[in-house]
Amino acid sequence: MYDVYKVETIGDAYMVVAGLPILNGPHHAGEIGSMSLALLDATQ
Repeated sequence: MYDVYKVETIGDAYMVVAGLPILNGPHHAGEIGSMSLALLDATQ
């Protein structure tokens, strides 16, 4: 759904990056932001 890559799981948290391993141009900040807002919305 989002152009992010799960790097590792730490306990019950996920570390994700955008723009890796495949570059996605200037969209990496937007992808992380969109995913973060969706996660906040899902937990409310």
